[in-house]
Amino acid sequence: MDPRSYYYPTFKYVQGVKVKNRMISDVQLAVFANFLGVSLFLLVVVYHYISANYTK
Repeated sequence: MDPRSYYYPTFKYVQGVKVKNRMISDVQLAVFANFLGVSLFLLVVVYHYISANYTK
């Protein structure tokens, strides 16, 4: 393995198109994690609201 591959982006071909392999940035990871956290929290709140107000 070429040691420069750790520092320079590599390329691969997906359906004949050259695509750069890159990791997501720290900011993108933080936004994604916050979005998931808020979404899950809202799902829990909605679930408890529905189950508390359910009438048989």
